[in-house]
Amino acid sequence: MVNSCPSLSSLLGLLSILSLLFVSTESQIIIPISQHGAVVNDSSPASVAANDLAFTSILTSTRADTANSHIILLDLVGTYYIGILIEMSLQNNLTVEGNGQTMVSTILSSMFSFGYYGPSSNIRIQNLTLDWKPAPSVGGIVLALDPSNTWFDIAVSNPTPPFSYLYLVLFFFCSLP
Repeated sequence: MVNSCPSLSSLLGLLSILSLLFVSTESQIIIPISQHGAVVNDSSPASVAANDLAFTSILTSTRADTANSHIILLDLVGTYYIGILIEMSLQNNLTVEGNGQTMVSTILSSMFSFGYYGPSSNIRIQNLTLDWKPAPSVGGIVLALDPSNTWFDIAVSNPTPPFSYLYLVLFFFCSLP
């Protein structure tokens, strides 16, 4: 009896030939974030600013290059602390390859924004753990308030949980005449 099933190697060879028939004219550009000054495992303000700048500069360049697809590779092993809202608007064919790493937002809002400045398409964020750990906020009391409501003085107290800061802000704005 003759086996009529093709071998695995012949199927893979056929698939590679077929893939050549459907090759896109765009190329895929891999951008390691380490080449843009990113820092891992450091939540200091300087390191957060370096990571913010790394993402911003990469996204600015990928937004301008519409002829290619891009992969932002988180190539450093560790945790990336981010202090900005990462704007993914006007991006096309973009992949953020987390490479099993963690990204931590240190702000009191979401980490990614899509479509605020315009449409995006084919964006993928994969193999990335997202976490949230806002920087300690401060509280205080209002010492003086200008009668014209153009300025105020406050006394800042020790770091408090974020909800206390929110309470202070809400209390302050709700108590204005």
